[in-house]
Parts: sequence; structure tokens; C-alpha cells
Amino acid sequence: MARKTFATTVEETLQENFKKACKEKDIKINEALEALMQAFISKEIDIEVNTNYKVTSTKK
Repeated sequence: MARKTFATTVEETLQENFKKACKEKDIKINEALEALMQAFISKEIDIEVNTNYKVTSTKK
């Protein structure tokens, strides 16, 4: 299977903690990401994104 570079931005603390967790389990980061991607594609896991916004008035 051909390999392809995959670059994206990730929240800094999340990235640091993910790298640490992978290192503790002796798993390469790309292998962990590929496992997560495959589990999502095969519907073994689902992802729910929650975005919260707060609107405040600028009028007094």
C-alpha cells in the first residue's frame, strides 16, 4: 500500500498529550491515527463534534 503525507493543524495540548500516550504504549503516532481512521471508516467508532459559541451584547 502506498504511503502519503497527511498534515493538518491540531490543538497544541491535544497533540502533546496524544504523542505522550502513544509513546507510553510504544505505538507510532501514524499507526494510532491510521487505526482511528480505519475504525471510523468501518463504523466501529463514531465521532461527535460539539462546538459551543457564546454571544454577548455590546450594547449597554
